Amino acid sequence: MKKNLHLLLIFLFTLLLSSKAFAVEYTWTWTGNVDNTWSTTGNWTVTPAGAPSSTYPRNLLGDNAIVIFNGSANVVLNANVAAAFFVQELRITSGNLILTNSSRTTSIGFDGVGLNVPSGTSLTMAGSNRTQLLFNSLNNNCTIGGTVDIAGTGTGTGSSGNGNLFDRVNTSAASRVTVASGGKVIISGINAIMNTWSSVSLIFQSGSTFEIQRDGGTIPSANYNVGSRILVSEGASARVTNPSISTNSFTGDNTVIYNGDIEFNNSAGASGQGGSPNQWSVNSFTMSSVGTITMKKGYLRILGSGISLNPFTIAGIDFPNVAGSATLDLQPSSASANNIVVTNNISMAGTGKIFNLNSHGTNSLNITVNGSLTQSGGTIDFASSGGVGKLLVKGNVTQTSGTLTESGTSTTSGLNFTGTTSQNLTSTGTISGDRFIMTVNNANNHVNQLSNVTLPYRLQCSAGSMILGSTTLTVTEKVLGSRTGGRVVTNLGGTLTLKNVDNVGKDFPVGISTASHDAVWVTNASGTADFTISVGSTLNPIANLNTTNTLPRQWEITSASAGANLEFDPDPTAGTQTMTKSIGRYVTSAWVSTNAVVGVNNGYPYSASFTAFSSFVVGATDVIPVELTAFKAQSKGSSNLVEWATASEINTAYFNLERSSDGRNAWQSIGTVKAANNSNRPLAYNFVDQGPLSISYYRLTTVDTDGKKTTSKTISVNTGKGKLALLNIYPLPAKNVVNLDFDATPNTTVAVALKDMTGRTVLVKNTKITEGSNQLTLEVSGLANGIYILTMNDGISSFVQRIVKQ
Repeated sequence: MKKNLHLLLIFLFTLLLSSKAFAVEYTWTWTGNVDNTWSTTGNWTVTPAGAPSSTYPRNLLGDNAIVIFNGSANVVLNANVAAAFFVQELRITSGNLILTNSSRTTSIGFDGVGLNVPSGTSLTMAGSNRTQLLFNSLNNNCTIGGTVDIAGTGTGTGSSGNGNLFDRVNTSAASRVTVASGGKVIISGINAIMNTWSSVSLIFQSGSTFEIQRDGGTIPSANYNVGSRILVSEGASARVTNPSISTNSFTGDNTVIYNGDIEFNNSAGASGQGGSPNQWSVNSFTMSSVGTITMKKGYLRILGSGISLNPFTIAGIDFPNVAGSATLDLQPSSASANNIVVTNNISMAGTGKIFNLNSHGTNSLNITVNGSLTQSGGTIDFASSGGVGKLLVKGNVTQTSGTLTESGTSTTSGLNFTGTTSQNLTSTGTISGDRFIMTVNNANNHVNQLSNVTLPYRLQCSAGSMILGSTTLTVTEKVLGSRTGGRVVTNLGGTLTLKNVDNVGKDFPVGISTASHDAVWVTNASGTADFTISVGSTLNPIANLNTTNTLPRQWEITSASAGANLEFDPDPTAGTQTMTKSIGRYVTSAWVSTNAVVGVNNGYPYSASFTAFSSFVVGATDVIPVELTAFKAQSKGSSNLVEWATASEINTAYFNLERSSDGRNAWQSIGTVKAANNSNRPLAYNFVDQGPLSISYYRLTTVDTDGKKTTSKTISVNTGKGKLALLNIYPLPAKNVVNLDFDATPNTTVAVALKDMTGRTVLVKNTKITEGSNQLTLEVSGLANGIYILTMNDGISSFVQRIVKQ
């Protein structure tokens, strides 16, 4: 008996389940006209026939009703019925459905599938009283592929108001609505409400949009996937003020996921969350990241809200060039580390503004931009007040217009180059602020400056160099660099200008490459003057310069200062830099030497009181041991008089005069003359050769106090008659000209001819010569490369010389 009773209970329970599972679903289909009443029975047909109520869909049907709207145009239904319809599904198969109310509240609740608005259709909740679409417990995802607009002109807020409502009924149930790609949810009605959603119950997929077009309000809590978009825009009445960013506080789900893009295009100056300008508190984010933030108009503040922004990720920041003004305010409210990462780019245009990178006491904020910073308008203001505000850019910085500035009081805020490959800097906009620091901290060791740049405060080359190319870098306060850190690479193509150099002085950490530090320290400048310095590795010109003793570095220095002390710090690879004996400066058409001592600042070549600035070189020994301004000889009866003169001398011991019969071999010392040792004024010397040869060739060797020797060019005196004496021919091989140094006696005319190897005369020149030393220059640049025969004849004697033209 007990067994039979048990089987009977199982049968009855199974029958109950099957009756529920196979309950009849009644489909209500709209058959009315364009503008009709929801509650008119004749506007509906029901399938299958014999529904529990044959009037119209209402809660008497429970969750078995399916309401189908298949209009072909804009159809307005007056759902002005004080009742609640709990249906399984409201399905719009075509057309645009507009639900209106004028005096009553109508609620349509969904169990089961819920609302189905496919692509190409729309549902608008209009009217002056509340229409409620309420989602209870859905066993499948409700999908919106078209448009749902919560519109209308209701008044009041919350449950006591009559604005249209698009919400969940049971916040603990798994009611889920998915807005698919192409789908859109709009809040456009006054006091329209969407305030019971969460990141698991409202999903915006990639390609979907949430748009708010109303006063105030709240952007609903939801999961905004990557590729979705939140659009805060102005409605037809331009009535949008800033909505608050939702901080959903429902039990079990107090999160919002903002991975989509966000666009602000609403009126500025309005209030939002908490009566303050619209702001996001980072502790309301499930994932510390959002998509691209586009600022067209309006004000958005991202606030730490008592916790650190560490890290908080933004896909990108874009200020397009549109009419209006937009502001993005970034405020850390925690003294802990605050780091915002922009995974792509920051683009600034129009009149937009990013500011308050640090405006809360001593709190600091770093914004790392993994892409590039492009600015063609607007302002980025670090506005620091005690902490550090840094913009760390890994890509290129291109500022064609707009302003980068530091309007606060911090001395450690500004723009940092932190890339792992070479970066480019173009700045034809404005960089301002007397505390703005630009820092090169590039792992690949350099930033290429592609335009002239003026920095209002400081450049800091922490790790890496700024390569100027052919541009000018002007820095107001100072440049920080080091031998092992970074420098400003000029290489005689670009120039570094430091402003307001005074008696305290400034360091110019210039170099010829990213590996060469060839700095100049300028001190004791008269008044406050600007100095411009560049350094290169080519010595030019080299006339009267002892290139053997001169280090391969040449500095170009210009200034309006009446004077200054200079201390040079060439790279060790250039040669010995300490204890250099001389500094050379190019004056008018020749190099002039100045004694150097160990620098008073850094122990490098130093000299005081330069009163003019041009080209400078330094030497491990004398740059110009003796500056010969003249060296000549002439016959005086039975003797020859040899004379020479110097413009300056540095550590010169004596002169040794040598003579030869052919100017090439068998040089003999015929006498020495004591030198002045050191002199900055012109001096004259002479020696009388009492036993000259028929043709005497002379050269002068200068011997320094340390034994260093420098030999002059060769000259000659012809004591015979009617003889030509070739002293020197150079350069060989020839390129553009050939120079001939020769002696002649007496005064006459000499004929010069140049023939190629076929015997054809290619050049003829007749010139008058004087007794003694002469020089003649032949222009050969127009001749073909090859070997030529040079002949010279004065009517009495002649000589022949072979030359090579290249």
